[in-house]
Amino acid sequence: MNATADSTTRIESAAPRLEHLRCWKRIARIIPVLTVVSVVTLIPFASTQHASGKVIHPREAYRAASLKRTRLTLGTCKLISALGDPIECTTRMDQQSNLDSWRDSTQEINRKNASPSQSNQLAVLPTIANVRNTAFTDVRRAGPHHAALSFANEVPLTLAIALLALMFIATLYTRKLRRRSAGSDNSDIDVHSMKELLTETNRVAKIGGWSLDLRENIPKWSPEVCRIHEVPDGFAPDLDEAIAFYAPSARPILRAEIERAIASGSTWDLELPFTTAKGNHRIVRAIGKPVFEGDKCVKLWGALQDVTDAAIARSNLEALQAKFERATNGASDGLWEYEPLSGRVWYSDQFKRLLGLSESQFNSFTPTLDALTDRVHPGDYQSTMDAMQRHIEQEQPYDIKFRLRHESGEYRWFRMRGRAMRSENGNAISISGSITDIHDQFIAESRLDLATRAAGIGLWDWDIPSGETYFSDTFYTMLGYQPAELPMNLNTWKMLCHPDDIDAAFVDINRHINGETKQYVNEHRLHCKDGSWRWIRDLGEIVERNDDGSAKRMIGVHVDIQALRDALDRANSASMAKSEFLANMSHEIRTPMTAILGFSELVESEHETGNAMGPASESVAAIRSNARYLMTVIDDILDMSKIEAGKLTVENVPTNPAQVIEEACGLVRNRLKDKGVALSIVKRNAIPEFIVCDPTRMRQIVLNLLGNAIKFTDEGSITISLQHKAAEHLLEISVADTGIGMTPEQCARVAKFEAFTQADTSTTRNFGGTGLGLRICKALCGLLGGEIGVESTEGIGSTFTFTVATGLDRQDANVLIESDTSASTATKPATPLVGTDERPLEGVRILLAEDGVDNQRLISLVLKKAGANVTVAENGKIAIDHILNANDDTVPNVVLMDMQMPVMDGYTATDELRRRGVDIPIIALTAHAMGGDRQKCIDAGCCDYQTKPIDRPALIECCRNWATVGCRSDECASVAEALKNSAS
Repeated sequence: MNATADSTTRIESAAPRLEHLRCWKRIARIIPVLTVVSVVTLIPFASTQHASGKVIHPREAYRAASLKRTRLTLGTCKLISALGDPIECTTRMDQQSNLDSWRDSTQEINRKNASPSQSNQLAVLPTIANVRNTAFTDVRRAGPHHAALSFANEVPLTLAIALLALMFIATLYTRKLRRRSAGSDNSDIDVHSMKELLTETNRVAKIGGWSLDLRENIPKWSPEVCRIHEVPDGFAPDLDEAIAFYAPSARPILRAEIERAIASGSTWDLELPFTTAKGNHRIVRAIGKPVFEGDKCVKLWGALQDVTDAAIARSNLEALQAKFERATNGASDGLWEYEPLSGRVWYSDQFKRLLGLSESQFNSFTPTLDALTDRVHPGDYQSTMDAMQRHIEQEQPYDIKFRLRHESGEYRWFRMRGRAMRSENGNAISISGSITDIHDQFIAESRLDLATRAAGIGLWDWDIPSGETYFSDTFYTMLGYQPAELPMNLNTWKMLCHPDDIDAAFVDINRHINGETKQYVNEHRLHCKDGSWRWIRDLGEIVERNDDGSAKRMIGVHVDIQALRDALDRANSASMAKSEFLANMSHEIRTPMTAILGFSELVESEHETGNAMGPASESVAAIRSNARYLMTVIDDILDMSKIEAGKLTVENVPTNPAQVIEEACGLVRNRLKDKGVALSIVKRNAIPEFIVCDPTRMRQIVLNLLGNAIKFTDEGSITISLQHKAAEHLLEISVADTGIGMTPEQCARVAKFEAFTQADTSTTRNFGGTGLGLRICKALCGLLGGEIGVESTEGIGSTFTFTVATGLDRQDANVLIESDTSASTATKPATPLVGTDERPLEGVRILLAEDGVDNQRLISLVLKKAGANVTVAENGKIAIDHILNANDDTVPNVVLMDMQMPVMDGYTATDELRRRGVDIPIIALTAHAMGGDRQKCIDAGCCDYQTKPIDRPALIECCRNWATVGCRSDECASVAEALKNSAS
């Protein structure tokens, strides 16, 4: 409507200019006609008489005047004739010398015959001739009767020239007016036609224009405004009368807007109820604008439109929307509509509720696309906008999931779907759709998806008759494909299945379909995108059958069992390694046991024959040596158990590394001497006198490496090198031999330092060993703050290098280094609490629960020699009966309880005694010395723990301590707790 009012104004302002232009165009068209008519009518009379009496046509005179050196133009002749001079132009041309005589004669004639006025006029001719600097033309005096004829002859030509000049000027001016009017309106448009077009447009649109001159209070209404008011054309009320047509409730609003507009210079645009002169009720749209001259408002003008039909339609639409809103409020989905061309957006109330808006916030939520996109999570923004654009341009389905910022500030997951309504050429006119809050469902699905992906589980759903199959995203991703990268059908699975496995898989499927199995289970390989094969365990079950009982639908899961297969392969390898280890252990244990038993029989035989000392001493030495080796094997097993249980610990005390190396070398010197292999120790730089380390574990590493070097070196030498890496606070020790060495493959295998691992299976057969030593060395190096490595060349030798932390970066270590501390780590023996040093168990009553006869004899003999009074029980039940029936003189001070006995074992017996309130110290005595055995004994109620074979000093010391402390004292409880903590 503003555009219509502006068009009316522009047309009215352009009307005077267009009328002016049309007048000049008419003049321009008439002038050529007048010129032609004048020339044609008067030209017969336009002739010139020669002095000789011959009349010359003006055209002839013009040609004669335009000869060489002649500048007297036809216009000059016309001018002379127009002044009434009775002379004629001739064609005779004289020389320049005749000019003066011509001028003199001319002046003389004029003085005699001309009137005073004519004389004055002719007096200027010589001047004109001089100024023009033209040639001369002969003239002669003519009679009075020639003057009129000459004037009549020259008038048509002069008039024609004047008319032509006027036409030229009019044409130029017309073009100028046309250019001026082209900037605002087309000058070719007829104002009358435009007015008719505007009038018809206003009538159809029910729009009219109005104005009010405030200076003279002159109103003006267009015919359409009168029709809207239902008053006669030309009706012109004042402002109060015009406002009176509006409903009483609307009048103050309109007056306030008019006053505001006059005060601020702004416009007003209102929809107000309205009553016509005939009493009909309407809704009109009133638009107005003030016009100012300086600071004073002098005029109001605007437009009025009857919008009754549109208002009714809008009201009906709002009512329909309200009904629709009420219908959708009960649903969980919100509705929306978007017009891409206009940018108009509509959101339902439920849509706003999903965003967390309250009812009072609905109106403040601007219905624009930005109001929604500003809430989109930054991580989802681009994909969301791309999906909308693809739907608009390429008609791709619009169904997306993204996060929107809730009014509470959190981001929630929503699903938005929509479909475009398109024009005939395919352009999207509008897009309507719904939005659903799927946050809780999405989180649950995400957790399920995460769980299935973490567990390597893919879901599938098979429609058996059609072969169509649904595969979850994990089914694809576990094989390296993008979700839905391959078609979802049975042929895809057939294509991926390993040729060697597919027949067996279908056998299992058919067995389940035929009802032979409750569930379909099969393990097969599927082809991955990178070309590898992955083991899958397929489980499925028929969930729907047809009326005839045939299978219709089957669902199941794909479980990635590649890791399980790999673990099984490793377990099989480990099982094979352990089998080899057990075979090695059997060999390693049986070998020394054979020597022990053999030499024991030899000693017994020599004792019976009386030949006691000679060979017997050698036999005893062999028994002792093999027994020590057997204990070394057993210690390695125990250390390995502690390593695997994470219970192997070290202590950090001042340690002399040179002394530890010397002690280790001293233990193997006899073996080196027997093989003829030299041993040397090299210090590559200054070695600290003391480091903070565990000397026992350090010595164990050196002994293991020296033992390997001696085992594989038959000639040559072994060199131990020491180097202090002060910057790294490490001590590096290398053991290099000139033995058989290893191939690169063997070296790589050994360099893993795994349990039960040797260079190859022939190593044990040729050189012996359990394969535990290097694994223990690696674990000990790690506990001592270092690491171990190996280099080897076949036929040249091997070098094992390990490092231990020196601890010299610690403040407390510096004190230890500076002090004169002994490197010995032996603990000071405890002060005897009972008995004497010769008989430390004097007066102590000990109950020995042991089923082994030899062990009964051996342990009883050891304890009796220490002064103890020993009673033997063959099993746990007898031990319980003895304790419960004992009096104060026979109750034992200490119980040595074997944990593995017939009838009742030590665990059960100890538990029963504790349950009955017996608090006598019970010391576990068992051959089980693995990592968890000690804790198991303590948990059963034992106070302490001793292993078999027995360590005589340790057993005696343990019995003496517990006999002194007893279980009745608080000290006993604290000791037991300390033992329990140390065991854990």
